[in-house]
Amino acid sequence: CGILSLIMIQVPLYFLTRTSTTTRPTPAMWLLSTSWPTWIFLNRPFTNGLETMWLAVVLQVVKNTVASSTLYQIRMFTLGVLFAVAIFTRFTFLFFGSPTLLLVILRTSSTTRNLIRTGGLCLAGFIVASLTLVSADMIYYGGEYK
Repeated sequence: CGILSLIMIQVPLYFLTRTSTTTRPTPAMWLLSTSWPTWIFLNRPFTNGLETMWLAVVLQVVKNTVASSTLYQIRMFTLGVLFAVAIFTRFTFLFFGSPTLLLVILRTSSTTRNLIRTGGLCLAGFIVASLTLVSADMIYYGGEYK
């Protein structure tokens, strides 16, 4: 768990802070450091720590998406996948991650057509990952719910 935490929290934090040219924290650093998962849930069970790791990864993808338009479609699809995995890990991620997702969708969409395309890419990633996770869950548990 320690290695996973190092990879999933510290690496995104490194990249979030690496590009900063001032001593002031970036908005992404403020979001992560003042979020409920970071302040409260890291002192709690394993899934809470996983929730924080997913939030750090989402913030890194959002930062890259807003900063550069290259690989835009892949990043938006990836955000959908990340949200599905994070919500599957812990449903409360929906409350912490939604403002970030709405921000990136609204910020990168200048027209209604772009808004629909961006939302569709995120939704497609979410659906693909959700179906994959549900299928894996059903295979693991034998498809029986008792």
